[in-house]
Amino acid sequence: MLGIDRSYLSEIETGKKDPSLRVLKTIADGFELSLSQLLKGF
Repeated sequence: MLGIDRSYLSEIETGKKDPSLRVLKTIADGFELSLSQLLKGF
């Protein structure tokens, strides 16, 4: 759905990888959130 590889997303969620700002923006857009909302945890 987001166009991000599932394994990469999993590594972000578990803290194994640090996402780029571009990837964070893609995730925020996918959940219809602003980037600041995503980073604040809603």
